[in-house]
Amino acid sequence: MITLLDWGQLEEIPLITSRDNSQLKWGASLSQKKYREKSSCYLVEGLRLAEEALLAKVKIRAGWLSPVLLQSPRGEKLALDLWRLGCPLQRLDDQLLAALSQTVSRQGIVLAAEQAVNDISWLAKGENDLVLILDRLADPGNVGTIVRTAAAAKAGVILTPGCADLYNPKTVRASMGALFRLPLWQAPSKEEAAVFLRESNWKIFLADTQGKNIYNGADLSGPLAWVLGSEAEGADPFWHHEADEIISLPMAASSESLNVAVSAGIILYECRRYW
Repeated sequence: MITLLDWGQLEEIPLITSRDNSQLKWGASLSQKKYREKSSCYLVEGLRLAEEALLAKVKIRAGWLSPVLLQSPRGEKLALDLWRLGCPLQRLDDQLLAALSQTVSRQGIVLAAEQAVNDISWLAKGENDLVLILDRLADPGNVGTIVRTAAAAKAGVILTPGCADLYNPKTVRASMGALFRLPLWQAPSKEEAAVFLRESNWKIFLADTQGKNIYNGADLSGPLAWVLGSEAEGADPFWHHEADEIISLPMAASSESLNVAVSAGIILYECRRYW
């Protein structure tokens, strides 16, 4: 067990006492997409996510610590790890941390992390045989949950334009750290995504309520890309023409639809049945 360090012993870390601090104002701006895009940074909040970011060797651009972080051995260790790694840190009180926080129960730490480089090298190298294509999913919670599930099932994720922001604080929290290590590609267009997959000999399946029952002999061998459409409107008509097969999950007659994140989990683990 680590013995720290009380708050005063972190005096080498600059102390913020005003909301007008430029670094604090920059961090607060990352709650908005336009500033995340401008700086290629996003916010990571809480003990668990900060620990996962360090494990994944995510580049930390800035960090803010409040006294509540030092109330547990985990928090103490995290503060020391960040300090020893030379991360640019600032101290502030719990009230000032609220300018950055997106949660009700604050854990005394918020980091600004650099966004991952967006490329398709992992697909081009054949490092994966199962991918989800998220087509215009609007809910950041659904996107984050799907990212988390895809990581567990050793699948990649492609996002088409119109999806919820991958670095929205809600997406980041829902991903539970999977965002830091999952193969991801934010495709410039659905057409470009389809062309690349075709040229790389991927099958494309579309999940749709009007499709063939997944349990009626669908060939789920890879490499296989599944298209999951928007919560309200389903997939773009483009994918209906592009898909090799349209597949449905069976439901009771009284049920209209499944949550898209739940559907993603079922599909992924059906594909991994003999994993």
